[in-house]
Amino acid sequence: MVELAACWGLVLLISGLYLWLPRNKFSVLGTLVPRLWSKNQRVFWRDLHAVPGFYGILLIGFLILTGLPWTGFWGDTFAQVWGRFPAQMWDDVPQSTVLTGSLNQRGQVVPWAVQQLPMPQSTVSSHSNHSGHSNASSTAQESGTGTSVDLNSVIALAQAKGAPPGFTVTPPEGETGVYTVSAFPNDPTQEVTMHIDQYSGKVLADVRWSDYGLVVCQLLTDG
Repeated sequence: MVELAACWGLVLLISGLYLWLPRNKFSVLGTLVPRLWSKNQRVFWRDLHAVPGFYGILLIGFLILTGLPWTGFWGDTFAQVWGRFPAQMWDDVPQSTVLTGSLNQRGQVVPWAVQQLPMPQSTVSSHSNHSGHSNASSTAQESGTGTSVDLNSVIALAQAKGAPPGFTVTPPEGETGVYTVSAFPNDPTQEVTMHIDQYSGKVLADVRWSDYGLVVCQLLTDG
């Protein structure tokens, strides 16, 4: 309801701007500066309403336009349009239909700018399904702990890659799941999102501030 009201607010601002536009030759007086000294009551009240209203349009329009990207429907659509990343980031990396934003439901907080980014998939190594494995290793693998990469090595890799202190790590789900390292500090320029293959330890995706689009960077800076 708030999002719908904000969108209708934009309609009101646009209609008000249309009424404010000078019909004849542009003049600073009466357009940008109210003629409060006028003895004509109609001119006085018209300028008192229209001129401050114009400056109000700039302020309220700024608040609405910078707030809508954080809403549900409008925000998701905005992220899909502007949250694009270089195509070469996915060279030879299998993708899933699961979005990075789904990790928020598992307790990890990922940056808003990457929530529409498809998560890559780990490549199941041939030895992981080898029949010669012992029962103990098979059980460990089924429980998600039989990977060749453990939490400590992921943490060490994230630190080596320059992830800021306070980053979180989400373990993989299933055979094709990935480790996800996420840093969401107060300074958006330090945000990091890394997806790591659970078998080889290879970094499948590493998204930083420099990968964000210009519009997303501006919104995060203003926020």
